[in-house]
Amino acid sequence: MIARFARSIIDANIRLSRLMEATLHLPTDKSLWRYSIAKADTLLRALPMCGRARPCGGRRFIYRKSIQPDGRLRVIAVDVSADELALNGDVRETCVADVSAGLPLPRRFGRSNPVPRAP
Repeated sequence: MIARFARSIIDANIRLSRLMEATLHLPTDKSLWRYSIAKADTLLRALPMCGRARPCGGRRFIYRKSIQPDGRLRVIAVDVSADELALNGDVRETCVADVSAGLPLPRRFGRSNPVPRAP
């Protein structure tokens, strides 16, 4: 009974939040992503045709349409997971690697090379 009541309050809050976002044209995580994707698209389209590699990662390259004609830029997908890379049909080249290996991440993030502290 209490759980059902709490769920109905949460659902009402979500509906009200979405209504306010739409009515007031408030930015959301989606509007931030749309802006980011549009900016990256503009920058990628402006790059000159070249043979230099442009890294991307994981199972897909969301900016594939930004580098038309196909092959205008050399894009290499890099990921620690060969399984993820096997799912990437957007690129011709892949490389299994940990791009964060050289970053000084603390142990709590899975690294043994802690961030050096200032003296």
